[in-house]
Amino acid sequence: MSTTRRGRPPTTRRRTVTVSNFDESVGGGVGDLAAAMNGMRLAIAASSAGPSQTRLTAAGATDAAGNVLLDLGVVPAGTNYRVRQMSVAGSTWSTTATGTAIAFLAGSPPPTDTQPPTQTIRAYASSLPNVAYFDAGHFVGRHPEHIYVYIINGAASANVPYVGGATVDAMPANTVPSS
Repeated sequence: MSTTRRGRPPTTRRRTVTVSNFDESVGGGVGDLAAAMNGMRLAIAASSAGPSQTRLTAAGATDAAGNVLLDLGVVPAGTNYRVRQMSVAGSTWSTTATGTAIAFLAGSPPPTDTQPPTQTIRAYASSLPNVAYFDAGHFVGRHPEHIYVYIINGAASANVPYVGGATVDAMPANTVPSS
């Protein structure tokens, strides 16, 4: 290693880099990089946001056989959900709710004269009115699956009103539903 007369290593001439020639040398814009990083920051913030609680409800009247299918609906596109609480009853205090309720998930409405496939059933209530609470991983759905409640052997006559409701935690679709 050579040294200068003062005993220090020789200095080399350094090229000054400005933002404009740095931009050209890396083949893209620093602005593009900053925008991409900002987009990632926003995506991480959105995915780490907690669930938003939503209430889904439906009402319907029984047919001549005493059956009714309630479509509680679905959360917005791009979200998953977990059902925390569900209730099924008559639409007023004076309406006597009877029968059996089967809660299930489906992407499209099933025929009202047939029971849902067993693999789609998430909850079952042998008597009404009923309120059910669910653990974190028990009743999980993904958009576009609707929550349906099928009431069978309900009221002994037609046009008896029933209501159903569910409280769900909606989360961005890139998160895994957990507790």
